[in-house]
Amino acid sequence: MGSSKLCLKFINNKIIFPTFGILFISACDSPTSSATNELVEPTLDTSSEIVSENQPLENNKVDRETLGAAEKSALELFSYQQGEWECVWIMYDATGQETGRFQGYQNVQPSFDEYSQVTTTVIPEINYEGHSLRAFNPVEGKIVSLVVGPNGDYWELSQDPLTGVTTSKMHKDADGVLTSRRFTRSPLGNTGYKIFMEVSYDGDEIWYRRFEQRLTRRVD
Repeated sequence: MGSSKLCLKFINNKIIFPTFGILFISACDSPTSSATNELVEPTLDTSSEIVSENQPLENNKVDRETLGAAEKSALELFSYQQGEWECVWIMYDATGQETGRFQGYQNVQPSFDEYSQVTTTVIPEINYEGHSLRAFNPVEGKIVSLVVGPNGDYWELSQDPLTGVTTSKMHKDADGVLTSRRFTRSPLGNTGYKIFMEVSYDGDEIWYRRFEQRLTRRVD
């Protein structure tokens, strides 16, 4: 199938947007709990909460330890993600059948310091380029991302470094449909990993797989 027909098929299946509006962050916002490519099961639970001054001292101690572990995991992740990645996206329709593949690459570089990164994704086949800014806040113990794609399409995402799961805020599509996204990943050999993106249309009750992204570190 030609690329133009393939793109049209994706558009008809509501996959191009908002899916391609967040393709470029999946490599960076769907990590494991460390930089070792450990398999992470999807979960909506979070374990990093702001410490309350009204909590007992013992509870505060546990929360502070949790925040310290989250910071360590986040900084390890940022260090691991830095660099160039070759990418393949395998697209699925609502029934789970593969509909096509795209190839591209991602570049991940530090922003202000080791607590933030900028990601650029390029998919030449569909003339796509997108960017994201992400940061870890050690006070809250989570990674937040602002993802911007063509035509002003944007997403806000949050990740718990300890569970390694990234979820989005509810997003209104051009046709008014509210959706949310979830990303999890697993190892792909010794030089990369793969990510599964799921979509929910009912407030995170039921999830449907929409693409698998395979990333391999680029070697010059």
